[in-house]
Amino acid sequence: MTLFKDLPIYDIPQSAPSGSYGSPDGKFWIVLSDPEAKDPSLQALLSKILQAIGVTEDRDTYQLIVGQRPFYLYPLLNQHREFKTILSFGINPKALGMAVSYSIYNLFQLKGHQFLFSDSLSEIESNLSKKRLLWESLKKLNQ
Repeated sequence: MTLFKDLPIYDIPQSAPSGSYGSPDGKFWIVLSDPEAKDPSLQALLSKILQAIGVTEDRDTYQLIVGQRPFYLYPLLNQHREFKTILSFGINPKALGMAVSYSIYNLFQLKGHQFLFSDSLSEIESNLSKKRLLWESLKKLNQ
């Protein structure tokens, strides 16, 4: 007999990402799925995106890799209190342990940080309209 068969089962986020590259002191934190982080063509696309907005990948970015399980982003952000811009490609806020309402490709501020959630790099790579949406959002970063 199962007493709790109708209750939802939640995947409890971890306290750290599956992997990371770069320095947490970078001004731009890039959130990617594990497969996209390992794909050379998508990493090349990411480099082009960052260059287009004047970001030096080696110096200014910190890549957070999300594996099978979600993780809590805020404890990590709280360890590094300087203003950050978080660009999340294909990873929604829920997968980062965040309960926020958002619209894809719309910048928003939360607790002193700027967030942009977009489609995955693989979707952006193959879809011109999504590239345009991303570019329009990224142009607002410097305003």
